Amino acid sequence: CIYLLLLIIVIIMGCCTSVSAASKEARDVDTNQDGLISRDELGQFIARNEKLYMMLSVNLNLSIERCQEIATEVAYQMSKRSTPQMSLRELSMTAKERNPTVVEFQSFLEFLEQPSGQQEFFHRTVFATFDVDRSGYIE
Repeated sequence: CIYLLLLIIVIIMGCCTSVSAASKEARDVDTNQDGLISRDELGQFIARNEKLYMMLSVNLNLSIERCQEIATEVAYQMSKRSTPQMSLRELSMTAKERNPTVVEFQSFLEFLEQPSGQQEFFHRTVFATFDVDRSGYIE
């Protein structure tokens, strides 16, 4: 009975540690501590995390700076989705222009921890490379 209780405590602590770490990382990105993640703050985060843009550079032979810009824009829009399955086209024009909150960005970071989230982010960056007018379509 005690072993079961200890196991439950370890599992709960493991779950909470992951959320706390993501929360601290999200708060650290918010350098001016206003509760929002600006494009500049997000751009600095992307630049420090080359796994978010380097595959784009390698696969499409684009400059690192251009890949960072694309990854920043995609992350900026994806951070504002209410659910990972939500299409970016479903965001209202108001939502597209506002800065994501730290809580929304935390959800985005948790989404990126999953292999399927990493894959979707990469696919969206590739698509964004060719969606020059940001219409959601490649013309």
